[in-house]
Amino acid sequence: MVEMELKYRVLNALSQTDGYVSGGEMAARFNVSRTLVWKAVNQLRRDGHAISTVNKLGYRLEIQTDIINPHVIEDYLEKSFATQKQKPTFRIESLDEIDSTNEYLKRLANAGTGEIAVAVADRQTQGKGRNGKSFFSPSGCGLYISMLLRPRFDAREALFLTAAASVAGARAADEARRFFDDGAPLPETETKIKWVNDLYLDGKKICGILTEGCVDVESKGLSYAVVGAGFNVYPPTEGFPDAIKGIAGTIFPRKPDKPIRSLLAARFVSSMTEYYLSLPDRSFMESYKSKSCVTGRKIAFSRDGRSFAATAIAIDDECRLAVKTEDGKETLLDCGEISITEIK
Repeated sequence: MVEMELKYRVLNALSQTDGYVSGGEMAARFNVSRTLVWKAVNQLRRDGHAISTVNKLGYRLEIQTDIINPHVIEDYLEKSFATQKQKPTFRIESLDEIDSTNEYLKRLANAGTGEIAVAVADRQTQGKGRNGKSFFSPSGCGLYISMLLRPRFDAREALFLTAAASVAGARAADEARRFFDDGAPLPETETKIKWVNDLYLDGKKICGILTEGCVDVESKGLSYAVVGAGFNVYPPTEGFPDAIKGIAGTIFPRKPDKPIRSLLAARFVSSMTEYYLSLPDRSFMESYKSKSCVTGRKIAFSRDGRSFAATAIAIDDECRLAVKTEDGKETLLDCGEISITEIK
C-alpha cells in the first residue's frame, strides 16, 4: 500500500469515530506495520490535521478538516450502487495539485486507462473553462473534479454529457448544502443552470462544466470523453480576482469543520454515473429544463460575427436553446456563449 493511500485510509478511520483508534488496530486493518501507521499520522499532522495521541488508547482526530479524501468518496459510491447487479467500478485519484484534472485524465485516456476514472484536486495551476478561458482554481476552497468515460455512442451525443453533468452538479451542490449545519441554517435556495454549462446560486456562478472528447475517425464515435467540473465551495481567503469577483459565488458562505468537499465529490460522481449509464434515456433532461435560469429572460448571443438581443423561450429535447430575436424571428442555439442582463 503506497504511503499516500495509507494516509487517507488512516484519516478515514479516525473520521468515523469520536474516540481513539489504536495504531495496532489500524495496522491490522490495513495490513501494514505500526511504524507506517505512525508515519501516516505524522503526515496528516503536517497537512494541518489536529490528531492527539494517548498512550495505550491510540490516536484521535480532534477537529474534522475538509481534506479531499478518496476513501470517503469510495465508501459513498459503494453504498450508492450496492443494490445494482452490475456495479460500476471506479478508479479515484486525489491530487493535491495538478495542471488540470481534465488534462490529467486525457493523458491517462491516451495511455489506455479504461472507464470510469475520476481525478479530484485541491488546486489546479492551469484550470480550464470553455473556449480556452482560464478557470480560477485556488487551494483549500474549491473542488476540481473530472471523470473519464468511454461512451458507446455518436460524438454528437457529447452535448448531453454536459447537460447530465450540469444536473449532477446542481444536485450535488443542493444535497451538500442540506448537509451543512454549523448553527446558522443556509437559505433554501436552489442551484440553477445557465445554458449550457454553468451553475448559479443566488445570482452568482458557483460551478463551470467542461466536456472534452476524442473522436474515433473510423467509427465516428467518441474514443473517450472527459467531463470536468470546477466548484467554488468556500470564499477564497484573499477573495476572487477583480476580473470575476462581480459574478463568482460560492456554494457555502463559510467553511465548516466537516469533510464537505469529499461529500460533494461523491454525490457528483454518483449522480453523473447514474445519468451516464442510462444516457440514451435522457432522464436528466426534465431537471435540466426545470433548473434553467435562462428561460423567459432577455439574453444576448453572437452568431457569424454578429451580436443579437433576444428572449430565451425554451430548451428543447435536443438540449438546444430556442430564442426569439427582437425582430420576432425564432431560432435555435445548439452551442456558444450567451449573456443575461440579470440572473435570478
